[in-house]
Amino acid sequence: MWDGVKKRAGIVKSFRLYDASRHSFGSELIDKGANPYRVSKLMGHSSIKTTEKYYLHNDIKSLRTDLEKLSLKNVAAVPQEPSKTIRKSG
Repeated sequence: MWDGVKKRAGIVKSFRLYDASRHSFGSELIDKGANPYRVSKLMGHSSIKTTEKYYLHNDIKSLRTDLEKLSLKNVAAVPQEPSKTIRKSG
């Protein structure tokens, strides 16, 4: 079944369902606030650097949420998400 899904989606043959579910597992743990060192151990990484490279994604919303936890009065100093401008061609 997985091979049929990959073929219809145009995914390379070397991509395994195991790889996708493993990455989702690590990402979900980090996104839910799990300690990166513990995630590193659970993932079987020999170095925390591997966990940092693949699972610690610094997104603006998470940074804003973390800064708001500090009860800052001036939240305007928090970086804003870049605006998305749609340009018409021609």
